[in-house]
Amino acid sequence: MRTSLVVLALFLASASASAQVSVGLRAGFSGARVSPIEGVLSPNAFRPGVAIGAFADVPVWRAVSVRPEVLYVQKGSRSFSSSFDFDFDTGETTFEEMLVERRADYVEVPVLAHVTSPAGGRFRVGLMAGPAVAFRTFIGASIDRRVNGESAPYPPGTIAVVVPAPRVDVGLVAGGEVGMGPLALDLRYTAGLREVDGPSSRFKAVAVALSYRFGLPGAR
Repeated sequence: MRTSLVVLALFLASASASAQVSVGLRAGFSGARVSPIEGVLSPNAFRPGVAIGAFADVPVWRAVSVRPEVLYVQKGSRSFSSSFDFDFDTGETTFEEMLVERRADYVEVPVLAHVTSPAGGRFRVGLMAGPAVAFRTFIGASIDRRVNGESAPYPPGTIAVVVPAPRVDVGLVAGGEVGMGPLALDLRYTAGLREVDGPSSRFKAVAVALSYRFGLPGAR
């Protein structure tokens, strides 16, 4: 996390040096999952997380700009399983539930083509798309196990959870935004290209975030 903050500070400092480049901050929530391997892995649920960082808009032509970003993004996945057992000798029933959360956090660097189309006044809509490279900073997992509705964790060392996550991931980003003045709300989808846990298994993420750009009308 400390490394990502240093990168963020350098990013803002270098971007601010250009009078034509506007800079901003972006913060929001993301949901990430790992696409299943057909016939091998069951579908994974989205793991909620945060996406926070900074960006710059570099004008290219009229309403077109290039937007490099530096974001700290929480990815991973969740999987749920349950089992039911009946003991004919004792007549006891056992219902077991288990939630496994795999965590993988990244410093992500998208470079997006950003097209804005004003719709009157300070209101605007925009589209963005481009590649992204992500560097893993953290990996971990947790297990929430319940038997007959009561918490029943495994003894330490009984079970190990494998967290497949590439050290460096590459992906494609696409999304849109609506904004007014220096504020904008964006929704984007990121499709990872690196294999996570076998063929066709890759990170998929959806994020919604609020951004604030400095130097725009009303950004005082």
